[in-house]
Amino acid sequence: MFNSIRETRMQGNGMTNMSLEMNEKDFFTIYNDLSQEVASDIIGQYLIYRGDDGRAKNVQISHDPNLQIVNISANLQYLGNDKTDYPSSRHNI
Repeated sequence: MFNSIRETRMQGNGMTNMSLEMNEKDFFTIYNDLSQEVASDIIGQYLIYRGDDGRAKNVQISHDPNLQIVNISANLQYLGNDKTDYPSSRHNI
């Protein structure tokens, strides 16, 4: 699924806002709900996949059925991070 994600980032005020867009079919093949827990799980796995040491805050998820897209957004904090460890996921993407 990570190969088909569209990532955008914007920086400001010591934070980076990251948005991940994916096809709803890819999302609902693995996950069955649009919960904040699922969104945090995907963000954590994606950051590990990218080797990114940002810490995700304010994670949000939304679904646009007209565009058939699921969007996950988060603020990433880099300042003051020694090393970020994410818990093991219950899903393998």
